[in-house]
Amino acid sequence: MSVLDNFWPAIHFGDLKVKIGELEISKKNLAQLLEESQKDEISAHYYYEAFTSAQSVHDTSDLHNLGEVELYLHTGEAEMPKRVAMVRKSGMVIYHKMFRAAVPYCGVFLCRNDDGNALLRAMEPPRHDIWDADFPEKGDNKHIEKEFVEYIKEQIRNLTIKDDSTVIAVPELSRFLPDDEDSPEDETGGPEQSHEDKVDGTPKWSRSA
Repeated sequence: MSVLDNFWPAIHFGDLKVKIGELEISKKNLAQLLEESQKDEISAHYYYEAFTSAQSVHDTSDLHNLGEVELYLHTGEAEMPKRVAMVRKSGMVIYHKMFRAAVPYCGVFLCRNDDGNALLRAMEPPRHDIWDADFPEKGDNKHIEKEFVEYIKEQIRNLTIKDDSTVIAVPELSRFLPDDEDSPEDETGGPEQSHEDKVDGTPKWSRSA
């Protein structure tokens, strides 16, 4: 599970194969193993789907310091972790960074060019588990961190939600929830309703699916 969770990008790129007993983890069986791993409560399959799905939002940008970077964002299931897997040239997931969003999502941030990779590598402490803006000295790499954080935030803000609202007819609902409290009353004592506000003679209300 640790290999799948932390090294799936390197395996996907074909840069790494891992043999554990009789099992070899390679690009050929990676998708199947990640699918099966869902029951073991690891989240790697979400990030792999974000990276490989045709429905994902994919952006390539040239940042001032890091150079060319890529970001894959995928929206969908409520269980999605709302995090971005931070990956550089080695294909190892360094860490998962949380970004707030109005929709469930997960993503993959990737920097594989040599110059950007060297800058990010220099921000990693010996455990290689974060890009630390204060490593090796306090404040040394604040500008690098700000650059990729702002880039990811902007792309997440650009995620759009499809409007799946539907119109349904609810008989007699207008007696309890009139469209307009100030509208003149009709002969029955209830608020008047135009033809456009009714569906088959009953009030029209919008519900988000």
